[in-house]
Amino acid sequence: MQDIEQFATARLTVERLREEHFDDLFRMWQDLKVMATLGGVRGEAVAREKFGLALDHWERYSFGIWALREKITGEFAGHSGLHHFEIDGWPEIDLGYALRAEFWGKGLATEIAKAVLSIGFGILGCEHITAIALPANVASRRVMEKAGFQYERDTVYRDLPHVLYRIRRADYLKQTA
Repeated sequence: MQDIEQFATARLTVERLREEHFDDLFRMWQDLKVMATLGGVRGEAVAREKFGLALDHWERYSFGIWALREKITGEFAGHSGLHHFEIDGWPEIDLGYALRAEFWGKGLATEIAKAVLSIGFGILGCEHITAIALPANVASRRVMEKAGFQYERDTVYRDLPHVLYRIRRADYLKQTA
């Protein structure tokens, strides 16, 4: 069985989110350019709360958010992962990703999204996985489409309009066969 706490893609090393990642994440969450696509900059109190929830998710479900490092330099690149969340009153497993701005436009978000889907469907046995984005976040929507997600509907999440995409296990298996 693949180790899901630590693994690698072609250009990233990936490890389970741990306390020592907070400073890197907090710096990224202070970046106006990055956070413009993620609902706005997070203050330290909110960041610590979100970070604590992410750590708790790992303890509760044995999967969650991973910290990403660029393989060659070891530089913190962002985070990605799967997490339980509720949208429109329904429980879902959601794929999320966020990269520091200097890593945008290099295909890394698509690379990690595909790797995380492989874990979600291949190891965790998910039947379907969702992903959401602000409607204007064209780059994120393109990543979802490249990873095989299909647009499902418009929705509201945390009082902001979002688009919801979904990929089903059967469709994923057809695409990767």
